[in-house]
Amino acid sequence: MSPSEPHTLWVEAALPQQADPRGFRLHPALLDAATHGLALLASRAEAPVPLRFAHATLRPTAARSLRARLKVASTGFRLDLWDGEGRVLGSLG
Repeated sequence: MSPSEPHTLWVEAALPQQADPRGFRLHPALLDAATHGLALLASRAEAPVPLRFAHATLRPTAARSLRARLKVASTGFRLDLWDGEGRVLGSLG
């Protein structure tokens, strides 16, 4: 988190070498790692952690790593995802 964006958190995650990303739109371990940041943001913003998302857009990928930007606002959460090369993977909100 940065002082200029108190309700934004950046997360980076990578799969272990033995994990195979094929067969998933986005490997569940990467998505799980990215969404763990929501708990931290929720505690700071006094917002509940979402159990489901109103929208989800994910591109099929064999990404082994990702970068995620998590934002919380009065309307809810937004999670934007990029692979390790900076290509857009999708968003959840």
